Amino acid sequence: MDVLTDKVDPRRVASRKMHDTRGRLSAIKDRIMGGAAHTGQISRAKTSSAAHQVAAAGSQARETVGTLQQKQREGTQGSPLAAGLIAFGLGALISSLLPPSEPERRAAGQAKGKVTEHSEEIKQQLNSAAHQMQDNLRQPAQDAADAVKDRAASGASAVREQGQSATGELRGQAAEAKENIRRQ
Repeated sequence: MDVLTDKVDPRRVASRKMHDTRGRLSAIKDRIMGGAAHTGQISRAKTSSAAHQVAAAGSQARETVGTLQQKQREGTQGSPLAAGLIAFGLGALISSLLPPSEPERRAAGQAKGKVTEHSEEIKQQLNSAAHQMQDNLRQPAQDAADAVKDRAASGASAVREQGQSATGELRGQAAEAKENIRRQ
């Protein structure tokens, strides 16, 4: 278990990658420059730059491993549905970039011909269904409109009656107030 943990530890992975990359860079440098004795200021600068790039790659690898471990903890790692969707998306993208082959062109032409051939029939069926739906909905729509009209009329009548009642009460209160003022 410890060996496995050691192998997937982000710091150790990055350290191993950095060590390997430094070894490769050193070997390449020795082949090009002829060994450590011929190393000058320029090669040190290039090596330093490469070391910085390797350090950046190690940091990026650490982040990637950390992200993968986080996803594994969340349970999203290894999802066959996600993998299938990604593969499908990549396939669709790649196929859209490639020009169609001759059999594909012929099949598309045949499909277009059949659709064109049957388009008038389909259009008539759709129009028929739309008219039938319109006829079926006409009466319920009329009933709903009548119900709204009746409710509006009864609401207006209730408001009128309340207004007349309030007007009568206000007249009575005004008459009382007038009488009270006269008495004083």
